[in-house]
Amino acid sequence: MQMALVEQRIFFLVIIYNKELKDALTLQSFLDFNFKNSNLTIFNNGPTPIDSNPELISALLNAFDEVSYEVHLENMPLSIAYNNFIEKHSDGTRFVLLDDDTLITKTFAERINAPQNDFDLELPTIISPSDGKIHYPIINKKPAPSALLLPTDKLFSIGSGLIISRNLITKFEQHDLKLFDECFALYGVDFSFFRRIGFLTHQKVKFSIVSTCELIHSLSRLDDTGQDESRNIERIIDKVLCARRYPNLEFYNFLFRKIARSALSLNFSLISLIFKIYFSGYHPRCKDYLKLRDITD
Repeated sequence: MQMALVEQRIFFLVIIYNKELKDALTLQSFLDFNFKNSNLTIFNNGPTPIDSNPELISALLNAFDEVSYEVHLENMPLSIAYNNFIEKHSDGTRFVLLDDDTLITKTFAERINAPQNDFDLELPTIISPSDGKIHYPIINKKPAPSALLLPTDKLFSIGSGLIISRNLITKFEQHDLKLFDECFALYGVDFSFFRRIGFLTHQKVKFSIVSTCELIHSLSRLDDTGQDESRNIERIIDKVLCARRYPNLEFYNFLFRKIARSALSLNFSLISLIFKIYFSGYHPRCKDYLKLRDITD
């Protein structure tokens, strides 16, 4: 049976954080390729204004049909940025989500440009430049090899590099679900996405999830040379929210251990934060956006 060919309308979102556009590896690596019927949104997510770099924007127009630049210095939660982007472009057939530190490869570009409408979700193999090893996607907590079809149970990957088809979005919409859980802001956004896929799988929804291309991507857990307290707090918030919204024994064990250790070290401010996050059920940065959703829905 011949595979259906579809004229794709492809929308790219690149999140820039605390970096000049000229220093964004993702944008620089785009210049080696051409993407058909494509629109690139460069999303400055703060924390400070940066040069819009007209020269780079002009060069990127050789790779894309359209390039736009948005500024959100308030550091918008990624879950809300992703969902808003997808909702805004209702004519899109494919959506590509990327961080600013990804090296685009030939196989990735070819997969995006492929006319075949043969997948719901493409999870590129993620290779770290630090060690040259494959780290994602993961099945049962182990890196998975490239595959034409991946199992949806116990599957996980990172948000950067996701190629999302309109088919996947439609399946979520049929169950009144957004792709990304808007109670998460940074860490946990990608986890919630895969938990929702798992939930729909248990509702007998069938997905075609594949891994047929690769990306070179810097991973913070490997590349961080020191302990960043703000990053540690973000990871704790992620675990607390996972325990609240997607409970399992692993998250509860983490919660109890963290509270016990904080009590022993008299870190009562951290204990207070844990309880505040758990009982509110959302990241503090999501609060105003969720209120706005309630008003407009």
